[in-house]
Formats: sequence, structure tokens, C-alpha cells
Amino acid sequence: MGARAKSADRGAPAWMGQLHHLRRLQPARLSAIGLLLALVTLGLQGLGLWRPLDYAGYKLLFHIRQAIAPLAWDPRIAVIAIDDRTLAHYQQFPLSRDRYTELLNQLLVAPPAAIGFDLLFVDPSPQDDAFATAIERHWTVALPLAESPQGLLLQPVPPLWNAAAAFGHVMTTSDSDGITRTVAAYQGDVPAFGAALVALYQESQAAQGRPDESAVTLPPPRSPDEVPQMPSTLGVNWPSSVQPPPDCRSPSPRQLQVYSLDCVLQGQVAPAAFQDRIVLVGVTATGIDPLRTPFNAAVPASNVYLHAAVVDNLLNDRLLRHPPEWLLIPMVTGVSLLSLSLAPYPRLRLAALALPLLWFGVGVGALLLRVWLPLAAPMAASLLAILGAQLNAQWENQQLKALLAIHLDPTAADLLWRQRHHILNHGALPAQEAIATVIFMDIRGFTTVAETLSPPALLRWLNRYLEAITQAVTARGGVVDKFVGDEVIAYFSTPATDADTTILGQQAKRAIETGLAAYAQVQQINHQLEAEGHAPIAIGIGIHTGPISMGSMGSRHRLNYSIVGDTVNVAARLEELNKAVTEGNPFSLLLSDATYKALRPELTLTRDRFSCCRVGTFKLRGRLQHVNVYTVLPASIQPTSAGVPS
Repeated sequence: MGARAKSADRGAPAWMGQLHHLRRLQPARLSAIGLLLALVTLGLQGLGLWRPLDYAGYKLLFHIRQAIAPLAWDPRIAVIAIDDRTLAHYQQFPLSRDRYTELLNQLLVAPPAAIGFDLLFVDPSPQDDAFATAIERHWTVALPLAESPQGLLLQPVPPLWNAAAAFGHVMTTSDSDGITRTVAAYQGDVPAFGAALVALYQESQAAQGRPDESAVTLPPPRSPDEVPQMPSTLGVNWPSSVQPPPDCRSPSPRQLQVYSLDCVLQGQVAPAAFQDRIVLVGVTATGIDPLRTPFNAAVPASNVYLHAAVVDNLLNDRLLRHPPEWLLIPMVTGVSLLSLSLAPYPRLRLAALALPLLWFGVGVGALLLRVWLPLAAPMAASLLAILGAQLNAQWENQQLKALLAIHLDPTAADLLWRQRHHILNHGALPAQEAIATVIFMDIRGFTTVAETLSPPALLRWLNRYLEAITQAVTARGGVVDKFVGDEVIAYFSTPATDADTTILGQQAKRAIETGLAAYAQVQQINHQLEAEGHAPIAIGIGIHTGPISMGSMGSRHRLNYSIVGDTVNVAARLEELNKAVTEGNPFSLLLSDATYKALRPELTLTRDRFSCCRVGTFKLRGRLQHVNVYTVLPASIQPTSAGVPS
């Protein structure tokens, strides 16, 4: 073999380079997947596909908050309900307005700070003047404005319009699940009904010398000269469910103070129950003015409770805030990338799976801080990222399996497959002990061929030879460890813990069959060389069985997965010995006593193909001990006295 060929670079095998390429690209690939999934999640959010899940999460958040940190209704609020009891007593709806006059007259004994009628008085009645007079006596009564389905303004009749101290709109819209979550702060220049009541309450308290500045002050309505924009909204932070008492008893202190109008008019509720409070009068009778809340979804509540909730939120500065829509982009992207960064690692996979639950916990904490965070998109992004990481892992696994299947025998491939995470994370494979039959092949006369061919022609010829040898090795389950110029080192291995006589015998047989196939391939190449006018070549083959170490060797800049050990050296020396042992060695193939002993159980199965005989005992170069050396004969030639029969 030529000196130039001997000094050829022992670069890392192709599969190792591709493996490191996969490892280098893994962070970038995961980042690209995370950004793509975040974009998909945000796109679905834009299409509204996550909205039903967000609405379901909204209700669940309120129930969890109620379980861990119940929110009590503000005790300064009271509701006088036109309930089923009232309608059953008076046998009419709408009620006659003299009932409301009677109510206001009773409340004069211990006057509330503000009174709001959640009732539309748009049609005139004979009792309007008396009702208007009662409203003027209180001077802190607010009446509602609304809008008909045809867009017409619905306002109180003139006597009541002139008597009322304030007006507020009661126009509300519910989401697709029927729950009202926001109220417009203004409709034109008319504030929300709850806001108008709070303003009246503050005026009343200030007039009595005890100003209450704790309530939230709404921004003024936009001027007509401003560019039209969506009106600001008030996020309703529902304190708790509403549970009106079944009779005229006082409600629980932490509940919304709800009293039946019938009980009040019958004198069964002390007037002091409403003194200095904000009192709302509205319909709660079944089916008349229904409203769904997070706590009253199956059995609806009534719209008067919505205005009570707005009053409660404004008095305590606990309106529910919504983060700006643009904030969803970094939230979804961050959760997606974090999930992808954790999911590939077995020890961190549980943390990745816990991220959706963690985000839900963040949502609960945000609600305690009066912020409603969207749940569906970030949680979906996390789950999609985990799924994407699993699909990416499957893709990597397929790439690795295909890569190992091309370059390695099943035993080594299985070993590397079991160590794939170590390889991807650390870039190297720790040493593994194995028992192997190593086959060492070298071309005789390569220098002569190299002198007669141009470099490109020599490379093509050498690749043709190496391709033939590789096919001979891999077809029998072997591994080509490396090419060193025209030199080929291959092996058949099994983990040391799994080695037994049957496996070692099969390895030895396959190694010998590989050598015979390589010899046959060289003969075919020689026919081509002779036809092209070139000198023929010969190869020497050495085979030895023994322990080896398999692992990554080299520096941090260059690694080669290879085998090392005395077994490799003995195989190389046996290959060299072919130069001296030519007689009775038809295939230029020599094997050690260790390989022969491993092969003996298999020889009875190979007599139709080859047999073995001993050619002598030799002291190999660089070794102290002598080695019994055997050769291989074709089945048509039986061992003679020149050799020791197998």
C-alpha cells in the first residue's frame, strides 16, 4: 500500500457527521417549530376558534376564585326585587306606578344615598305626577335610558324625566355563551346605569358632609370633535352568586342584600336596611329580564344584578381589566418556545406537560389581581408545542434509525440507538465493551495501480473497490469501521454481556464469508483492470476474534466513532502475514486460533462452502506470544498433510 494512502485522513464517518449536524440544528429547528405553532395558535385566536374555550375558562376561574378567596358584595348596595312573590301578590306586571310611589315614601323614613330604578317608564300613566313628586323628594333617583331594536331612544315620560336627578343607559350585550362580561362606560354622553348611581352616591355623601372618594371616577365621554372610536368598557368582576332569601328575612352579610318588594311594601323590612345605601329596584321574577353570570349560567339571574355588580366594582376599584390584545403575541410565543425547550428532555418532560396547568394557575392569580388573562391560546400553544416536540423527536428518531441502518450493523445500531440522547446532548458516545470478530483488508499492488492512473481515475477506481467491499460487509450484517486509503477495517460485534458461543460462531462465519465475497469482488475488478490495460491487484485479509472498545475518539473539534483494542492489532498483523503465507492460502485469508475456536460449532454447516486448516504457529510483529494461524479452503479442496485438518 502506498505511503500517501497510508497517511490518508481518518475523518469521522458519515453517520457521525450527520448526527452532529442533527444536534447542531436541533435548537434552531425547535425554535422554528415553536414560532410556527405560535403563529398557528394566534391565527386560530384571530378567527375566534379559541373563544368558546376562553369563555368556559372564564366561568371556571370565577368558581375557583370563589372557592379559594371568596369576594363579598359591597354592603353599601341593596336590591329591592320585583320577584315571583311580588307578582303573585299583586297579580300584574308591569306594576302600577303608585307601588313605586309608595316605596319611595316608605324610604323617606331612612333615606338611601341613591336610588336607581332598572325599569323603563316610556308609556304615560295616571300615576306619573305622584311618582314624579316622590322622585323629587328624594332628589337622588336615577332612571334608565335604553334603545329599541329599531334604534329608537327609550326614555322616561316627561314628568319623570324632569324629576330624575340622573340618567344611565342599561344597554348591554352578552357574549356567545350568554354571559355579559362588559358594559359600555358610555353610550354617547350617557354613562352606564351603575356609574350614574355611583356618581349620585358620591354627591349625596358630599352633601351630608361625609364625602366618599374611594369610588372609581369614570373618564368623561368623548367630545363630538374627537375621532369616533369604540366606547370604553367596564369589565364586570362578579363578586359571587346571587341568592335571594326565600322569605322576608335579612340576607347573609356577605351576600348581595336582596329584598322582595312585597316584603318591603308590607312593612316586613325595616327602613333602616336601606339608609345611606345605593338601592336598585328591578325585576328578578323568573323569565322576565334574565341574565347569565359566571355563577348563574344554568338558572339565569336578572339584569338588575349586573348594574349592582358595576356599582360594587366602581365603589371598590375592582373592575376586571383585560390585557391589550397585542400582549397575547409574546405570551403565546413565550409559552410555545418554553414548552418546546423542555419537552425533548425526559427529565423535563413532566415540567413541559405541567405548563398548561401552570398557565391556568397564572390565570387564577391574575383574576385575584382583577385581570382576566386569556387561557385557551397560551394553553393550546403549550400543548401544540409539546405535540410538535414529540413529532420532531419522532422525525429525529426516523432520521437516526435510517442513518444507523445505512452505516452500522444491527448490534451497533441498537447500541447507538439506546445512547442517542447522550450523543445528541454531549456530542459523543461513551465507550462500550464488546466481543467482535474484526476483519482487516488491504490491497496488494495498490502503489502500482496508483502510478498508472490519474488522480481522478484512481479515486473513481478506489471508490468502486470500496463500494464492493462495503456491500460485502453490510450484506452480512457487518460494520465498516473506517477506510484508510485502500485499507478497510470492519467488524461483527455483540455486547460483551450478551456474547455466547452461538453468537460468536455466527460472527466468525459471517466474517469469513465476507472475506470470501471480497476476494470474489476483487477478481471481477481485475477482469475490468486487465480489459483496460492495467495490472491486476490482490488483497490480504486478516480475521481475529476478541474484546474491543467502541466509542467516540478524537478531540472536541473532530470525533470518530471507532473500535480499538488488541483484537484490531492482531487482525492487522494477520493481514500482513499473507505476504509470507502464500502456499495453501488460496484466498489470502488468515484467521487466528480465537476465530477458529469460535467458528468450530458452525463448521459442520459450512462444508458445502469452505473448510479451514491450520497453516502454522507464528510470532506476529509486535507481539510476544505465538499465535496458531488458520486459512480457509474452498469446499472442493480438502485439507492435506500440509495443514492440520479442521
